[in-house]
Amino acid sequence: MLMAATAGLAHAQNGVVSRMVTDSNGNSVTVRTFPATALRGTLQVVQPPEVLFNNLAGRLSPGARIRGANGMLMMSASLVGQSLPVMTVLDSQSMLHDVWVLNETEVALYPTKPSYSK
Repeated sequence: MLMAATAGLAHAQNGVVSRMVTDSNGNSVTVRTFPATALRGTLQVVQPPEVLFNNLAGRLSPGARIRGANGMLMMSASLVGQSLPVMTVLDSQSMLHDVWVLNETEVALYPTKPSYSK
């Protein structure tokens, strides 16, 4: 029980809350609600900490956290060369700090458009 409470607290601290929605097939799916400052885009890790975000050179911040579509932490080196749909929050130096890899349902809910990205 303590672990479940701690996991919920971690999500609350980084501004992400999970909720259940019904997908087009009628299945219940968990999706995340992201902070208002989150940007939608495509991430490609070139050589950590160097990345491309929406095909523009960028960098992961020291201490950057990447969460997979399942919510688990991922190591940037394991993502080299992949092109992933993400939501991200930048730090004060414009480096990617919090990154969430989107699942299929989230990709549909948060399309890439001006209101979700720069």
